[in-house]
Amino acid sequence: MHEGLLAIWHDVVPGKEAEVSHWYNTEHHAERLSVEGFLSAHRYRLAGGEGRQFLSLYRTRTPAVLSSAAYRARLESPSPRTREIMPTYRNMSRTVCRLALQQGVPEGGHLATLAGAGAPPDPARVFSQLLQRPGVLRCRWLLPEDPALVARSTAEGALRGGDASVAWAALVDTNEAQEALDVLSALEAALRPAQVAQRAAYRLVYAARGDCGIS
Repeated sequence: MHEGLLAIWHDVVPGKEAEVSHWYNTEHHAERLSVEGFLSAHRYRLAGGEGRQFLSLYRTRTPAVLSSAAYRARLESPSPRTREIMPTYRNMSRTVCRLALQQGVPEGGHLATLAGAGAPPDPARVFSQLLQRPGVLRCRWLLPEDPALVARSTAEGALRGGDASVAWAALVDTNEAQEALDVLSALEAALRPAQVAQRAAYRLVYAARGDCGIS
């Protein structure tokens, strides 16, 4: 069984970035990680390219965790702070994914992300080549697990006014920001003529495991 991965890209209303980051740090990530089956949370901020300001990645034991009763209960009962924060989201993209392929193990402080629409290409050969580059640590390939898991409406989703999704995504961990930008160019050239929805480099600002709990 593949691991699950919830991939969330979004912008926020200008001037609300610090408030959203504080909410993530002090409430939202820990709340999600308290749900059975959530393994880790990583949050990134845009460092270059043409993507959303924020990227959050939640790793789960299986994709089914993201349609579990416990998780749905969270989505249907937003906290007071969540009700204040969610309407500040803009350009929301949320996709329930399975980890279809991973090459390499270490995590890096920067992440190159290429996400697209249409039929997914085959990234295996490209990933093997990228891992020969200095500073490239890990390559992951995400595919949607079940469109129904993305499309179903929730109380949280209604606060945001609707979510887009992606048909595939490549995530490549690197040591440095410039390496992530260089990987983006190599990925896009190698996967052409894939239909790219966004291409961006991010820096890691938060990471936690699912055993952190909440007070």
